[in-house]
Amino acid sequence: MNCNMNLRKISKAKKSPQAGDIFIFTLDRTEYMFGMIVTTKARIGPMEECVLIYIYSHATKDPSKVPELLKHDLLVPPMMTNKRPWTMGYFKTITHTNISHADTFPAHCFKSSRGRYYDEWGHQIKPNLKIPCGEWGLQSYRTIDDTISKALGLQLSKD
Repeated sequence: MNCNMNLRKISKAKKSPQAGDIFIFTLDRTEYMFGMIVTTKARIGPMEECVLIYIYSHATKDPSKVPELLKHDLLVPPMMTNKRPWTMGYFKTITHTNISHADTFPAHCFKSSRGRYYDEWGHQIKPNLKIPCGEWGLQSYRTIDDTISKALGLQLSKD
């Protein structure tokens, strides 16, 4: 287990993440940041039921006070992951919301290492410069840690 990560464990999830769940995470156990699950039905190649998440730039000492989470306040581009950040205890669901079209981008864009672009359903698309474009692939809690750390200017884990 990597204890050098910036993400810190909060508590392991007792239920599966669902679209509309608002979750928190912490890097230092004094401030919390927020994320939202957009869908649990995303697809990356043959991998189904991937979790599409938004990570927001808001930070607070009181995670019970959820700020307005706007799609234009993302810290990093949308990411696709699995349930491990919750089952390992790095993400903790704190509430649930009904997602509206105003809460999410009308389309999602992910760039592959081969320079191709895909949506969250695995369809090849043309890039849309009006929406943030994430990295095509399943992000682990480790790569999520690196992505958030880079965005915040923190030193990355050495292992």
